[in-house]
Formats: sequence, structure tokens, C-alpha cells
Amino acid sequence: MISGPATILQSGPALVQSNVNLDQNDPLSAGNLYVVAVLASGKMQMFYRPSSNNPFSPISTTKTWIPTEVFGSGIGDTAPVMVQDYWRTQDENTPGGFQLLVAVGGVVQHWQRVNTDIATNPPVAGGMYLFPCLTFKSSIPSFLD
Repeated sequence: MISGPATILQSGPALVQSNVNLDQNDPLSAGNLYVVAVLASGKMQMFYRPSSNNPFSPISTTKTWIPTEVFGSGIGDTAPVMVQDYWRTQDENTPGGFQLLVAVGGVVQHWQRVNTDIATNPPVAGGMYLFPCLTFKSSIPSFLD
């Protein structure tokens, strides 16, 4: 369990198995898992946990999600969507950033976390590494209008 049931409102397609801490030369290696959840307060929070496919690794038994940055406000019934990009990467081992979209009040907010130092400086609670990029409203007419 990530947090108490009264704390987490929802999460959606925002789970990413990243290449952070992935060893390309180890077939049992797996990148860290990251997820963003909407809190009951209307804010969003990122959580992560190390991941490994090696049954003898202490990481593979760690199932605790580590709470990190809290960001945004006024998030309602729409779950965030997150992907890992490969912008600013030098090769397949360089961690890409996270791109997150969420609908709020009739517009789509775009949030970004640049992960150039995430392996050596992991996210922490209270950190402010996610920042808003764009807010845009669709020009496509709704079928409900």
C-alpha cells in the first residue's frame, strides 16, 4: 500500500518502468518504477520504488513506495497520464525525463520532470523537480456541445 486510503484519491495510466538504475548488461536488472497519484487534497504526488528481477537482490524484496514531490492543485476526477521521454539523453543508459498530462478545469496541463541527475539525486518529499510546461485547451469541438 502506498499511503492511507483517505490520502490517495486515484491514479491512472501514470505508472512508468524507467531506465533509472537499469543495468543493460544484467538480464535480471529492471529500472525503477514511478507513479503519480492524485491526492484527496487535489494535488498530485510522485512515488517510486527500486525494481529488480533478481530474486537474490535485496531490491527485489523492497515493495515500499517512496513518496516524493507534491505538485499541482485543483486536480479533480481525471487521472494523470505519464511517460518517460528520451529528450536530453546521450544513449540508452541516460535517464529520460517524465512528461505528465492531466485535465483540470477544461484545460490540459503539461508537467515535466527533467531527470538528468535522478540516479544520483533521487526525488525527495518536498522537492520541486516537476514544473508546469504548458496549459492548453483543445480546439476540437466536443460532441456534447
